[in-house]
Amino acid sequence: MTLLTRKHDFGSVAPLRSPVVKTCGIIRVDHALAAARFGASMIGLVFARSRRTVSVEVACAIRQALEGLAHKPLLVGVFVNELPQAILAIADQAGLDFIQLSGDETPTEVEECARHYPVLKALRFPMGVTSEAALGESERYRALVPMDRLRFLIDTYHPGEYGGTGRVGDWGIAAELARREEIILAGGLTPNNVAQAVKEVAPWGVDVSSGIERDGVKDPGLIEVFIANARQSHARGRR
Repeated sequence: MTLLTRKHDFGSVAPLRSPVVKTCGIIRVDHALAAARFGASMIGLVFARSRRTVSVEVACAIRQALEGLAHKPLLVGVFVNELPQAILAIADQAGLDFIQLSGDETPTEVEECARHYPVLKALRFPMGVTSEAALGESERYRALVPMDRLRFLIDTYHPGEYGGTGRVGDWGIAAELARREEIILAGGLTPNNVAQAVKEVAPWGVDVSSGIERDGVKDPGLIEVFIANARQSHARGRR
Protein backbone atom coordinates (compact mmCIF):
# COMPACT_ATOMS: atom_id res chain seq x y z
CA MET A 1 0.00 0.00 0.00
CA THR A 2 1.28 3.45 -0.95
CA LEU A 3 0.23 6.20 1.45
CA LEU A 4 -0.33 9.57 -0.13
CA THR A 5 0.63 12.82 1.57
CA ARG A 6 -2.02 15.47 0.91
CA LYS A 7 -1.15 19.04 -0.02
CA HIS A 8 -3.81 20.54 2.24
CA ASP A 9 -3.08 21.84 5.68
CA PHE A 10 -5.20 23.93 8.01
CA GLY A 11 -3.93 27.17 6.54
CA SER A 12 -5.75 26.28 3.32
CA VAL A 13 -9.24 26.11 4.85
CA ALA A 14 -11.47 28.97 3.79
CA PRO A 15 -9.41 31.74 5.44
CA LEU A 16 -11.84 34.48 4.40
CA ARG A 17 -15.02 32.74 5.59
CA SER A 18 -15.36 33.02 9.35
CA PRO A 19 -15.90 30.72 11.07
CA VAL A 20 -15.12 27.47 9.29
CA VAL A 21 -18.29 25.34 9.21
CA LYS A 22 -18.14 21.53 9.21
CA THR A 23 -21.34 19.66 8.42
CA CYS A 24 -20.83 16.16 9.79
CA GLY A 25 -22.57 12.84 9.36
CA ILE A 26 -23.39 13.39 5.69
CA ILE A 27 -24.43 10.10 4.07
CA ARG A 28 -26.09 11.23 0.82
CA VAL A 29 -24.75 12.93 -2.29
CA ASP A 30 -27.64 15.43 -2.45
CA HIS A 31 -26.99 16.54 1.13
CA ALA A 32 -23.28 16.96 0.39
CA LEU A 33 -24.14 19.12 -2.61
CA ALA A 34 -26.52 21.18 -0.48
CA ALA A 35 -23.81 21.75 2.12
CA ALA A 36 -21.43 22.85 -0.62
CA ARG A 37 -24.05 25.16 -2.17
CA PHE A 38 -24.67 26.91 1.16
CA GLY A 39 -20.96 27.41 1.86
CA ALA A 40 -19.81 24.61 4.17
CA SER A 41 -16.03 24.52 4.55
CA MET A 42 -15.86 20.83 5.44
CA ILE A 43 -18.07 17.76 5.08
CA GLY A 44 -17.66 15.04 7.68
CA LEU A 45 -17.99 11.40 6.60
CA VAL A 46 -18.29 8.94 9.48
CA PHE A 47 -16.41 5.65 9.12
CA ALA A 48 -16.84 4.69 12.77
CA ARG A 49 -19.82 2.63 13.92
CA SER A 50 -22.82 4.94 13.87
CA ARG A 51 -26.25 5.34 12.32
CA ARG A 52 -24.46 7.83 10.06
CA THR A 53 -21.70 5.46 8.91
CA VAL A 54 -20.74 5.58 5.23
CA SER A 55 -18.91 3.05 3.11
CA VAL A 56 -15.82 3.86 1.09
CA GLU A 57 -18.00 3.54 -2.02
CA VAL A 58 -20.44 6.20 -0.78
CA ALA A 59 -17.55 8.44 0.23
CA CYS A 60 -16.11 8.13 -3.28
CA ALA A 61 -19.49 8.99 -4.80
CA ILE A 62 -19.71 12.11 -2.65
CA ARG A 63 -16.16 13.12 -3.56
CA GLN A 64 -16.87 12.66 -7.26
CA ALA A 65 -20.08 14.70 -7.01
CA LEU A 66 -18.15 17.60 -5.49
CA GLU A 67 -15.41 17.59 -8.13
CA GLY A 68 -15.44 20.66 -10.31
CA LEU A 69 -17.62 22.79 -8.03
CA ALA A 70 -16.57 26.41 -7.68
CA HIS A 71 -16.82 25.98 -3.90
CA LYS A 72 -15.67 22.49 -2.93
CA PRO A 73 -15.77 21.61 0.78
CA LEU A 74 -12.91 19.52 2.10
CA LEU A 75 -13.78 15.94 3.04
CA VAL A 76 -13.07 14.84 6.62
CA GLY A 77 -13.16 11.15 7.54
CA VAL A 78 -14.27 10.49 11.13
CA PHE A 79 -12.71 7.51 12.92
CA VAL A 80 -12.90 6.15 16.47
CA ASN A 81 -10.16 4.00 18.01
CA GLU A 82 -9.05 2.56 14.68
CA LEU A 83 -5.49 1.53 13.91
CA PRO A 84 -3.55 4.26 12.06
CA GLN A 85 -2.71 1.98 9.12
CA ALA A 86 -6.40 1.14 8.63
CA ILE A 87 -7.35 4.83 8.87
CA LEU A 88 -4.76 5.83 6.31
CA ALA A 89 -5.81 3.07 3.92
CA ILE A 90 -9.44 4.21 3.99
CA ALA A 91 -8.43 7.86 3.67
CA ASP A 92 -6.41 7.00 0.59
CA GLN A 93 -9.17 4.93 -0.99
CA ALA A 94 -11.87 7.52 -0.35
CA GLY A 95 -9.76 10.50 -1.40
CA LEU A 96 -10.17 12.30 1.91
CA ASP A 97 -8.58 15.65 2.63
CA PHE A 98 -8.48 15.51 6.45
CA ILE A 99 -8.83 12.89 9.18
CA GLN A 100 -10.82 13.31 12.39
CA LEU A 101 -9.88 11.13 15.36
CA SER A 102 -12.79 11.03 17.79
CA GLY A 103 -11.78 8.25 20.14
CA ASP A 104 -9.06 7.65 22.71
CA GLU A 105 -6.16 7.95 20.30
CA THR A 106 -2.76 8.61 21.85
CA PRO A 107 -0.53 11.54 20.87
CA THR A 108 1.75 9.07 19.08
CA GLU A 109 -1.15 7.70 17.01
CA VAL A 110 -2.27 11.22 16.15
CA GLU A 111 1.27 12.13 15.11
CA GLU A 112 1.47 9.05 12.87
CA CYS A 113 -1.73 10.02 11.05
CA ALA A 114 -0.73 13.70 10.86
CA ARG A 115 2.38 12.81 8.90
CA HIS A 116 0.05 11.87 6.03
CA TYR A 117 -3.14 13.90 6.56
CA PRO A 118 -4.03 16.96 8.64
CA VAL A 119 -5.90 15.79 11.75
CA LEU A 120 -8.82 17.02 13.79
CA LYS A 121 -8.50 15.50 17.28
CA ALA A 122 -11.68 15.45 19.33
CA LEU A 123 -11.27 16.32 23.01
CA ARG A 124 -14.06 15.98 25.57
CA PHE A 125 -13.93 17.31 29.10
CA PRO A 126 -16.27 16.37 31.99
CA MET A 127 -18.20 19.20 33.59
CA GLY A 128 -16.11 20.84 36.29
CA VAL A 129 -12.74 20.21 34.67
CA THR A 130 -10.27 23.02 35.24
CA SER A 131 -8.93 25.10 32.38
CA GLU A 132 -5.42 24.02 33.40
CA ALA A 133 -6.35 20.35 33.03
CA ALA A 134 -8.00 20.98 29.66
CA LEU A 135 -4.98 22.90 28.39
CA GLY A 136 -2.69 20.18 29.68
CA GLU A 137 -4.58 17.58 27.68
CA SER A 138 -4.31 19.62 24.47
CA GLU A 139 -0.60 20.21 25.08
CA ARG A 140 0.05 16.43 25.14
CA TYR A 141 -0.85 16.35 21.46
CA ARG A 142 0.54 19.74 20.52
CA ALA A 143 3.96 18.67 21.77
CA LEU A 144 4.16 16.20 18.88
CA VAL A 145 2.12 17.83 16.09
CA PRO A 146 2.34 21.45 14.84
CA MET A 147 -0.68 23.68 14.35
CA ASP A 148 -0.74 23.42 10.55
CA ARG A 149 -1.26 19.63 10.88
CA LEU A 150 -3.53 19.47 13.94
CA ARG A 151 -6.63 21.24 15.19
CA PHE A 152 -8.71 20.29 18.21
CA LEU A 153 -12.44 19.65 18.01
CA ILE A 154 -14.01 20.33 21.41
CA ASP A 155 -17.03 18.08 21.85
CA THR A 156 -19.43 17.28 24.68
CA TYR A 157 -18.35 14.68 27.21
CA HIS A 158 -20.73 11.79 27.89
CA PRO A 159 -19.49 8.49 29.33
CA GLY A 160 -19.12 5.77 26.73
CA GLU A 161 -20.00 7.98 23.76
CA TYR A 162 -17.76 9.48 21.10
CA GLY A 163 -19.85 12.29 19.63
CA GLY A 164 -23.19 12.85 17.94
CA THR A 165 -25.01 13.12 21.28
CA GLY A 166 -26.76 16.40 20.50
CA ARG A 167 -25.82 17.73 23.94
CA VAL A 168 -24.28 21.15 24.54
CA GLY A 169 -20.92 21.14 26.32
CA ASP A 170 -19.02 23.58 28.52
CA TRP A 171 -18.55 26.70 26.38
CA GLY A 172 -16.45 28.30 29.11
CA ILE A 173 -13.71 25.66 28.83
CA ALA A 174 -13.97 25.82 25.04
CA ALA A 175 -13.48 29.59 25.16
CA GLU A 176 -10.38 29.14 27.35
CA LEU A 177 -8.90 26.76 24.80
CA ALA A 178 -9.88 29.05 21.92
CA ARG A 179 -7.61 31.72 23.39
CA ARG A 180 -4.66 29.36 22.92
CA GLU A 181 -5.66 27.18 19.97
CA GLU A 182 -7.74 27.50 16.81
CA ILE A 183 -10.49 25.07 17.84
CA ILE A 184 -13.62 23.69 16.25
CA LEU A 185 -16.59 23.78 18.64
CA ALA A 186 -18.99 20.82 18.51
CA GLY A 187 -21.74 19.40 20.67
CA GLY A 188 -25.41 20.31 20.54
CA LEU A 189 -25.07 23.18 18.07
CA THR A 190 -28.21 24.13 16.14
CA PRO A 191 -29.34 26.97 13.89
CA ASN A 192 -30.83 28.54 17.04
CA ASN A 193 -27.71 28.62 19.22
CA VAL A 194 -24.74 28.66 16.85
CA ALA A 195 -24.50 32.46 16.56
CA GLN A 196 -24.38 32.76 20.36
CA ALA A 197 -21.78 29.99 20.52
CA VAL A 198 -19.56 31.81 18.02
CA LYS A 199 -19.94 35.03 20.00
CA GLU A 200 -19.13 33.45 23.37
CA VAL A 201 -16.39 31.02 22.36
CA ALA A 202 -14.80 32.71 19.32
CA PRO A 203 -13.84 29.37 17.74
CA TRP A 204 -11.96 28.92 14.50
CA GLY A 205 -14.80 26.66 13.38
CA VAL A 206 -18.06 24.99 14.33
CA ASP A 207 -19.25 21.42 13.76
CA VAL A 208 -22.85 20.24 13.42
CA SER A 209 -24.58 16.92 12.81
CA SER A 210 -27.84 16.25 14.65
CA GLY A 211 -28.60 19.99 14.71
CA ILE A 212 -29.21 19.97 10.95
CA GLU A 213 -31.49 16.91 10.99
CA ARG A 214 -35.24 16.40 11.08
CA ASP A 215 -36.32 12.96 12.26
CA GLY A 216 -32.74 11.76 11.96
CA VAL A 217 -32.28 12.89 8.35
CA LYS A 218 -30.22 15.85 7.16
CA ASP A 219 -32.43 18.77 6.12
CA PRO A 220 -31.09 21.18 3.44
CA GLY A 221 -33.10 24.04 4.89
CA LEU A 222 -31.52 23.58 8.30
CA ILE A 223 -28.07 23.29 6.70
CA GLU A 224 -28.60 26.65 4.99
CA VAL A 225 -29.83 28.42 8.13
CA PHE A 226 -27.10 26.93 10.33
CA ILE A 227 -24.31 28.11 8.04
CA ALA A 228 -25.85 31.58 7.66
CA ASN A 229 -26.31 31.96 11.42
CA ALA A 230 -22.82 30.67 12.20
CA ARG A 231 -21.35 33.41 10.05
CA GLN A 232 -23.56 36.28 11.16
CA SER A 233 -21.16 36.94 14.03
CA HIS A 234 -17.50 37.62 13.30
CA ALA A 235 -16.33 37.82 16.94
CA ARG A 236 -13.32 35.54 16.45
CA GLY A 237 -10.93 37.45 18.67
CA ARG A 238 -7.75 36.77 16.67
CA ARG A 239 -8.88 37.98 13.27
